[in-house]
Amino acid sequence: MASNATHPTAEIRQVSWLEYALIRSSRRTLAVRILPSGQVEVRAPRRYPLRDIERFLLDKQDWIRQKQETVLLRLQEAEASRPAPGGTLPLHGKEYPIVTGSCFGFDGEHFTLPPGGWPDARPMLIAWYREQAGKILRERLAGYADKIGVFPVSVRVSAAVRRWGSCSGRGRLNFSWMLAAAPPEAADYVLVHELCHLKERNHSPAFWRLVEDALPDYRQRLALLRQTERRLAGLLEAPVMRQ
Repeated sequence: MASNATHPTAEIRQVSWLEYALIRSSRRTLAVRILPSGQVEVRAPRRYPLRDIERFLLDKQDWIRQKQETVLLRLQEAEASRPAPGGTLPLHGKEYPIVTGSCFGFDGEHFTLPPGGWPDARPMLIAWYREQAGKILRERLAGYADKIGVFPVSVRVSAAVRRWGSCSGRGRLNFSWMLAAAPPEAADYVLVHELCHLKERNHSPAFWRLVEDALPDYRQRLALLRQTERRLAGLLEAPVMRQ
């Protein structure tokens, strides 16, 4: 039988008021993070003394408590924004009321959710948002590409919820369905952001100059994008990574 000595081991422990998951592995450093559920996870080298781990946690307990409160608040906001009849769903930055219907749909004035409600309707909603995001790309991406002077190899809309867009080393652009929920000004910022990565691969000063040349008000547009992230909390399964 093969040895599992190189595999991480995990256990649930508690020090003072703090319960945490301790994961030991071949890593060299000690690290603590707060999971989206609010659980504290500690990753440590296999031979790192337990007393030192717990001393570290006690030293960091104020920070841990603050982060857990922040995560709990986000979970509460996400739960409050779950789609349901009587609520609303965003499209191009505008809110449209939700009503109960026989199936998922949008008639230009209302979204309808089937009797099963959320999350049964989530796959249908995301697929529909993807179609709307595709329309945004067809209508507006080429104009910005010409303005910046770049030519993506391919462009697609994905079901991603971890980021608004990405640019591969081969010039392929990917955008999230979330574009359809955002105000047009914010969606255009995402398009420009990824197009500029075709010239500048990192977030250097040169990259931000390219963005500002295309969108002088990009900071205001980015603020709108952050608002959209908070609005979408109830639809997402993971937080959006920073753009």
